[in-house]
Amino acid sequence: SLNISAFFMDYKDMQVSVYRFNEGFRVMNAASASSHGLEVEMSWSPLVNLSVSANYGYVLGKFDDYTYEDSLGVIIDHSGEKIGSSPKNSFNLLLDYKHEINDNFDLVLGLEYEYRSSYRNLVTETEAFYLNNSRGLTNLNVGLNHGKIELVFWSKNVFDEKYTILKTKDLALGLKREIWGAPRTLGCSLRYDL
Repeated sequence: SLNISAFFMDYKDMQVSVYRFNEGFRVMNAASASSHGLEVEMSWSPLVNLSVSANYGYVLGKFDDYTYEDSLGVIIDHSGEKIGSSPKNSFNLLLDYKHEINDNFDLVLGLEYEYRSSYRNLVTETEAFYLNNSRGLTNLNVGLNHGKIELVFWSKNVFDEKYTILKTKDLALGLKREIWGAPRTLGCSLRYDL
């Protein structure tokens, strides 16, 4: 199956969080902004025991009219600039495979790839530091299914990619701060369906 949808949004007096020195974050209004995008979803079963699903998202938003006065009295104009806080492009691919070992057990395999393009958490900060770089994460799981019971061994961020999920400023001191995404993790899950 294939689903495609597109959207357009027009904002008036959009609320934006702005960092101001000695004041911290303040919510201000951007006079106008607009956003448009596209979402594509696909699912397919090329084999009886194999299912493939994928989705792609594209979002582009910009401030049509946005000026404000900073804490030093300087007029800042962000008109025409991209609205941050979400990646422009995102993509997910998921493969699920199930194989009957015998009358009692099934082997289950799962592979997922997740891509996010670069984005900013603070829409008003244009320094290179505040850009969260693009990332591609791979997740893997292998398990056994026995009727209502399933035991799965999994790994997230298999290739241990280093990436940030938040870049911002410290409220009290105005210092730059970043939070890193989870490293490679391994685990085991046991599920019982009632």
